[in-house]
Amino acid sequence: VPIDRFVEIVGRTGCAIVGQTPDLAPADRVLYALRDVTATVDSMPLIVGSIVGKKLAAGPGILVYDVKVGSGAFLPDEDEARALARALVDASESHGRRSSALLTAMDVPLGRAVGNALEVREALDTLAGGGPEDFRELCLALSQEMLVLAGRNSDDARVELEKALESGAAMDRFRRFVGEQGGDPDQLPVAPVRTAVGSPATGTILRMDARAVGELVGNLGAGRKKMGDEVDARVGLVLHAKPGDELDEGAPIADIHAAREEDAEAAAKALIEAITVGEGEPGTLPLVIGRVRGGGRSSVTR
Repeated sequence: VPIDRFVEIVGRTGCAIVGQTPDLAPADRVLYALRDVTATVDSMPLIVGSIVGKKLAAGPGILVYDVKVGSGAFLPDEDEARALARALVDASESHGRRSSALLTAMDVPLGRAVGNALEVREALDTLAGGGPEDFRELCLALSQEMLVLAGRNSDDARVELEKALESGAAMDRFRRFVGEQGGDPDQLPVAPVRTAVGSPATGTILRMDARAVGELVGNLGAGRKKMGDEVDARVGLVLHAKPGDELDEGAPIADIHAAREEDAEAAAKALIEAITVGEGEPGTLPLVIGRVRGGGRSSVTR
C-alpha cells in the first residue's frame, strides 16, 4: 500500500495494518539483514531501534507495547523482558510520545487458536462480543491502557471499550478497515484435514509449552523457516483445554488443522509432548504481570 493510500485509510477508518516498505521505515530491512549477518539479532539497542523506529514513522502521539514473558516469548526471562519494556518506553518518550508497556504472559498459548486464519476467526469472535476469556481480557487491558494515556478515566475507559464490543461498533470498524485494504473477513481459508487430539492420561493439565506449540504449528506450514517460504494460512490448531483443566484420558485437547494427514499426525504427537498431565496446580503466570510507564514508573501485578 503506498504511503498516501495508508494515510487515507487511517484518516477514514482510524486504523490500518501495514508492513515495512521501501518508502516506510526503509532502514528497517537493512537493519534486519545487518543483524542476521553480524549475529546481533538479540542486541537490545538494535531491537529497540527496529521496533520504535517503525512506530515513530507512523506518527502516533501515544504508544502502548505488549511485551511477552514466558516460554513462548522472544525474551522468556521476566527481568530481560522488563528491561526491554523499559527501553521501549524510554526511547518512545524521548521522542515526545506518551508511552507504556504491559508485560503479559506467554507461557501458555493465548486464547484457543494458533495459526493465521484460525486466529483471525478467533479475533472476529472476540470483536463480536465473544472469544476466549484470556484473549478478550488482554485486548481490553491494552486498549484501556491506551485510553488512560490519552487522558481517560480508567473505569470509564473500560466501560467504553466493553460497550464497543457489545454494540458491534468494534466489529464494524474492523470490517471497514479490512475492506479499505482489499480484504474480506468472511473469506477465511479452511484446511482440508482436521484431526482430534485426546488427553494421554486422566488428570489436570499442568503445563502446555507455548514455544513448542508455536513450533509445531510452524512445522504445519503456518510460518516461514527462511525468506521466500510460503505461509499456509489454513493450518494450525484450536485448543479445547488449557493448563488448570481436568480431563479424563482420551478427552479432547485440541483439533489439528493440516494440509495433509501425515502433517496432522506429526503435529498431534508434538502436542502431546508439549503438555504435562498429572496431579497438582499449574504454575502459570498471571495474564498481566506488570506495567512500565514513562518517568521510570513501573508496577508488578502479581
